[in-house]
Amino acid sequence: MDKCTIYVESFPETYTNVEIAQIFSRSWIIRHITLPKFKNSDRNKGFAFIEFSTPEETIKAVKMFNGTIP
Repeated sequence: MDKCTIYVESFPETYTNVEIAQIFSRSWIIRHITLPKFKNSDRNKGFAFIEFSTPEETIKAVKMFNGTIP
């Protein structure tokens, strides 16, 4: 991972990239979301990698959401 990417876990298996983007794009620009899925399934594995446009935005998101379930 780099300084613009965070790892987030404990998402419901039914969440999509769109739903995750809605949570994390409040004030920040999201460049990319990786939402791994189970093989041969539409269910996600409950975690995601979210890439923001700057390290500063990444730090703000971590401070806002760290230890919480959005």
